[in-house]
Amino acid sequence: MGNQTDIGWCDSTFNGHIGCTKKSEGCKNCYAKAQMEDRWHKVVWGPAGERLRTSDFYWKQPARWNKLPFGECHVCHTRAVIKPDEFSKCPGCGNTQRSTYTPSRRRVFAHSLSDLFENRPEIMPWRIDEFKLWVDTPNLDWIVLTKYIENVEAMTHGHPFPANVALGVSAENQARFEERWDILSRLQVKVKFLSVEPMLEYINLATVDLTGPTWVICGAESGDDRRNFREEWAIDLYNQCKNFGIKFFMKQGSGKMSGMQGHIPDWLWKVKEFPVIG
Repeated sequence: MGNQTDIGWCDSTFNGHIGCTKKSEGCKNCYAKAQMEDRWHKVVWGPAGERLRTSDFYWKQPARWNKLPFGECHVCHTRAVIKPDEFSKCPGCGNTQRSTYTPSRRRVFAHSLSDLFENRPEIMPWRIDEFKLWVDTPNLDWIVLTKYIENVEAMTHGHPFPANVALGVSAENQARFEERWDILSRLQVKVKFLSVEPMLEYINLATVDLTGPTWVICGAESGDDRRNFREEWAIDLYNQCKNFGIKFFMKQGSGKMSGMQGHIPDWLWKVKEFPVIG
């Protein structure tokens, strides 16, 4: 976690604390638990487990990121910090043509190893610190994902989120999509999104009032115990997003394929759309 990440839809990750509780069907094979508890023994997962705040040094990283020039190369699409004396040089392909480089905003995924809105008393002061951090880093785009959307309004006292924050919900199946979107749709946040990952079944977006969603991330489950995933689910979800004018990001399709569905089409792999956040 930190400055760089392999997660395709963000540039960096930030975890103000570590630890969570499995909540719904998508959590069955939680990668964060497998990593932080099972492998590294840093925390204990679940309602009786612990939540570990990360170090003061780690908490200062976003303030440093906020001051650094950041951009994307038009040639190789590398996104990285560009040092002032190398402002027109891509760190990925080395291209030095200024016309191929565009300043951009660093996208930071908050809480890949925890959930900021889990109802735990020890998290409350950390949550206040993090809200302040978002406000104090206006050059960063914060992407916040939660399974505990029902707690957000009370925990924020109904205040609107900063303009540089996108808030999303995990929507692994139709039931979780409808339940969580109903709550998210009423919150005061500029960019609202759905993380359909792991996608466990076909999802029909038209069953709810879709006024407001800006982005959908789609992905299969990974790992040895991954569950079934059908490529037509992802294709149909993409088509629904196009009909509703929603940005779509195809993250991964490495889940166990059902029937004869062997792979994600090349054209869909290339769909990596982003909303404008800050």
